[in-house]
Amino acid sequence: MAAIDNHASQKPHHTGDLDAMLWGIEKDPLLRQTITVVLILDRGPDREVFLDRLERCSRTLPAFRHRLVEAPLRLSTPRWIVDPNFDLSYHVRWIGAPGDGSLDGVLEFARQSAMSGLDRERPLWTVTVVEGLAGGQAALILTVNHVMSDGTGLLAIFGLLGDLTRKPRDLGPMPPIPEPEDQSRLGRAAEAAGYTAHRILGLLGRSAGATARALPTVVRRPRDTATTVVKDVRAVTRIVAPNLKTLSPLMTERRGWLRFAALEADLDGLRKAAKTRDCTVNDAFLAAVAHGFALYHQRHGKPVDRLRTTIPVDIRKPGDPLFGNRVNGCRIAIPIGADDPGAAMETYHGLINRLKGVAKLPLAAALGTAINAFGPAVNLVIGLIMKHDDFVLSDVNAGDFAFYLAGAKVLSIFPFGPTIGTAANITLVGYHHKALVGVNVDAAAVPDLGAFVACIREGFDAVIALGDGSHDMGCNA
Repeated sequence: MAAIDNHASQKPHHTGDLDAMLWGIEKDPLLRQTITVVLILDRGPDREVFLDRLERCSRTLPAFRHRLVEAPLRLSTPRWIVDPNFDLSYHVRWIGAPGDGSLDGVLEFARQSAMSGLDRERPLWTVTVVEGLAGGQAALILTVNHVMSDGTGLLAIFGLLGDLTRKPRDLGPMPPIPEPEDQSRLGRAAEAAGYTAHRILGLLGRSAGATARALPTVVRRPRDTATTVVKDVRAVTRIVAPNLKTLSPLMTERRGWLRFAALEADLDGLRKAAKTRDCTVNDAFLAAVAHGFALYHQRHGKPVDRLRTTIPVDIRKPGDPLFGNRVNGCRIAIPIGADDPGAAMETYHGLINRLKGVAKLPLAAALGTAINAFGPAVNLVIGLIMKHDDFVLSDVNAGDFAFYLAGAKVLSIFPFGPTIGTAANITLVGYHHKALVGVNVDAAAVPDLGAFVACIREGFDAVIALGDGSHDMGCNA
């Protein structure tokens, strides 16, 4: 497991442009950025050990003990500052199992927590430990704002909290509490102005260097350079162009009425299926979900040929921190069908590879800066872009080894990403040879969650059958 750095810097820092954009658009309830992760444990965690780990994380990890504060007059991106009134007991709650002690009751509680949102005047996370589940199990519900981290970063946090054995590690002395700094409006304005000036100078220096390096190529091959630039601009434009209506004739309403469901499949089965077509687990996952969407539309008498999806692409570079957002959300219209999942998987493999190339273009990396330039109108801009998209798809690999939290073994990890104005977010975590899928839908768009989940399950079965066909899925909705 990763080690907690007791000497990690807790100096306040600014968000990047992507995080600033996420923070701004959240003022629209349909674009709320709440991420919920539900962990199923074989027993309740040791309370003293778990609270010690969380207190340690609050003193060493970025944003765990910080509030996000907007700069006066929008002089810079928002800034994380130490919360002098931080109270761990507010962020960590312990409750008895709701309902009959099943996963369904846990998901319902998690759903309600996600819809309630997080207090923007406090650090943007909560943890709820649910004890007394059936069979002596327990659950842990982590709720965070997406501006804190993406999926890869959240898994890294669990890595810091957890252990590879049931006996917790000795992490040494507790690090000191970070010192608050000047939080006056005048002090924040001065700091923001200095930060932005430094950033502009750095941007100008990097731009000058890039221009100098590119100039010989431009002079030698001006036509090729112009063609490349045009292609790059067109590619990036396609992933941000606003839409006037959904491609789905069925999932058109948006109200922000969230509903959660959980699916489990054999991860090795997905791997085998992907290998038959020289594809990846991500390709197989998309093929399974797309197959399910096709069935869902067919059974409602509204077949569809294409749907528009948003796929977060990891753009981390060597040396980038694990925490924070290092993704570009790329939008693409994909063909939808239930006739040949193998051929569909091959098609998606090519589409996703091209999408990854677009996401790493310098022009794509600058999209957050460009969108933030709209100022308060950013909600309208993102609303036009996202609210007519059909679904969000994401997957993260947590590794094939099991880990423990304060003496409790983690049996399952179910992720529920924000719908961000779409009809559904479907996210997969690969953990301990299991494909664990969280389904988060807007009930105005998908009013029959059970029927929808059954179609997605059939999609997984159809894709896994490409490998050996002997794997069945489990489901909670």
